[in-house]
Amino acid sequence: MARPARSIVLPLLVGILVVILLLESRYVKAMGEVAAMDDSAALMNTSSSGANWDAHSKHRRNMGVNGRVFCCYDNHIGSCNPGSEKDDHYCNYICKKHHCYKGGICKIRGKKFPNHFCHCFC
Repeated sequence: MARPARSIVLPLLVGILVVILLLESRYVKAMGEVAAMDDSAALMNTSSSGANWDAHSKHRRNMGVNGRVFCCYDNHIGSCNPGSEKDDHYCNYICKKHHCYKGGICKIRGKKFPNHFCHCFC
């Protein structure tokens, strides 16, 4: 005798939920909890870019991709306004602090968010 379809639905939904939870936990491990929080903080940041940053603070903005800064690359560091002395100085600081010894500047690329980047020179 065939089983009713209703008895198959609950195990199927539980299985899907378990798969989603496993994938989510692997994502957090791969990205790191700090990087995930920094990304959400950058999306929530609506204040002006030069408000109260500290060049030695790693918590003010994101530091490139997953906390890394790449040379010859547009690193997303949060809010960064080109032409702003503080923002350009901050980009220059993080590019020189890491293995890019030639500094960097703020720039806007495209119109889709996030579009404010710190470009580290080659």
